Amino acid sequence: MVFQEGKAGYIDSTGTIVVAPKFRNANEFHGDRTCAVPSGESRYGLIDLDGRLLVPPQFTACGKFSEGLLPVAFETERTRHGCMDCDPFYHWGYVDGTGKMVIKPQFHRAEQFADGVAAVEDDQGRWGFIDKSGRTVIGFHFDYAESFSEKLAAVVVHQRFGYIDHRGVFPIPAHFPFAESFSEGMALVRVSGPFIAPFGAAASLRDSGKEASERQKFAYIDRKGDPTISFSAEHASRYSEGLAAFGVVKPDGYLYCGYMNMSGKKVIQPKFGDCEDFSEGLALVLLQGRWHFIDKNGEFILDANFAQVDSFHGGLARVSGFGYINKSGKVVWTP
Repeated sequence: MVFQEGKAGYIDSTGTIVVAPKFRNANEFHGDRTCAVPSGESRYGLIDLDGRLLVPPQFTACGKFSEGLLPVAFETERTRHGCMDCDPFYHWGYVDGTGKMVIKPQFHRAEQFADGVAAVEDDQGRWGFIDKSGRTVIGFHFDYAESFSEKLAAVVVHQRFGYIDHRGVFPIPAHFPFAESFSEGMALVRVSGPFIAPFGAAASLRDSGKEASERQKFAYIDRKGDPTISFSAEHASRYSEGLAAFGVVKPDGYLYCGYMNMSGKKVIQPKFGDCEDFSEGLALVLLQGRWHFIDKNGEFILDANFAQVDSFHGGLARVSGFGYINKSGKVVWTP
């Protein structure tokens, strides 16, 4: 997605415009459909890869297409307007690729489908899971729930994280103060300390959590819940393309990050100020105030001399708002 003269459009990986910038606002594509707000409108409609409006503007907000369904939101009598960091009180449902309402708007929040089910929140702040017909397949028993990943979903009950299967059973009990979804066969958990509320959780749950401010004991667990790697660090991330970032404070008092492999070996020593996940063979790192892309050997591949840089996706990395560079460092769309 790009912007030109305040209008949103789309380019391909060479920087060639394929959908002329003509929308007031738009979402990124996930598959062959996405949401966009036509000029002169205030609501989202549904467009295809050619920018053709398939469904007239009617949605207040949209999520991401997944497994043929798209979460869409509508205003309610409780909807708040004009607030930047508050609960807008929408009701979410799901439409298919033609815009047909498959699951009527009834949920306070709705995640994308994964493994045939989606995590949804009711108006009482409880989370459960529905199938593609809208039928509740796992009851609303949780304070928070992530989408399924690798056949397990991270959920929160009584300020502790655990993992459920598609039956709603806990093969990994809820006893972790923090946990992330499974990725590449392992999940990152914190094994001690106060509860840390997940990003995106309701305000009541965030208010009950704390932020980690010192070295923590982490582990990567397998799908049985057994720790495969245990270590101490100030922070850590999930595995991406076989490597995971971790951060430690060195004697000079500064926090540095590096990467470990799936055996727990530190293959790229902590020397960066920031470390993003690997994507398309490269990871974005910050060194002495400048962004660079490194390979899995820690070798510098590309300098990205922009104030803001994102990871590579589809052969392009977004820089400084809505500019893009390719893997040769060439600017294909000027910020």
